[in-house]
Amino acid sequence: MNPEHVIPLSLGGSNGFCINVNADINSKLGSKIDGKLTNDYLISCLRRRNNLRGHSKKEPITSLRRVKLKDTKRPVQLTFNSEGKHVYDLIEKRRLLGDELKGLEYQVQMKFDKHIRSLFVAKTILSAGYSIYGDKFLQFADHESLRCYMNFALHRDKGLIEHLNLRFMDQFNEIEDKRTVEARDYFKLIFKELNCSAVMFTLCSEHF
Repeated sequence: MNPEHVIPLSLGGSNGFCINVNADINSKLGSKIDGKLTNDYLISCLRRRNNLRGHSKKEPITSLRRVKLKDTKRPVQLTFNSEGKHVYDLIEKRRLLGDELKGLEYQVQMKFDKHIRSLFVAKTILSAGYSIYGDKFLQFADHESLRCYMNFALHRDKGLIEHLNLRFMDQFNEIEDKRTVEARDYFKLIFKELNCSAVMFTLCSEHF
């Protein structure tokens, strides 16, 4: 067993919000889910803006590797940090400086994993739910569906998740349901005021 941060430090988590989990599974899922989400371009920008440093204490940076200069199609790497934008020429193996940067336009290719946010949420709900409610969470929450979906990160077998009764909503996935939209707006207002990473549960008479 080893400690699992419910929210990784690199995403604004706390050493005081941990549970003990299987070390081997934690390592695999940490790489497949937490690590992948942390390096997601949009999440990386948020980490950099909020200076979330994680275990390494290093300043967060955002790197784009699939970049070409628009005019010459020359491959470069863009890196953003607290000092600004840096351009590295991948052919000449050097950083472009001064007048070389004037007027440059870039073509950028990005790949987004459409599942990575929902996988992270499933993992977070499981660990946070058990941390807060213990055996009550095992008794009254649909943790089997969450665990099955989380394990999709390891196998990527869509047959594992097609039957699950789970719904997920973020900036890429909207649900047109009046009650759900009202709940979303309510939570967005709360988190805007909190300005932090957080986990919230709502309860009904029969389940979480």
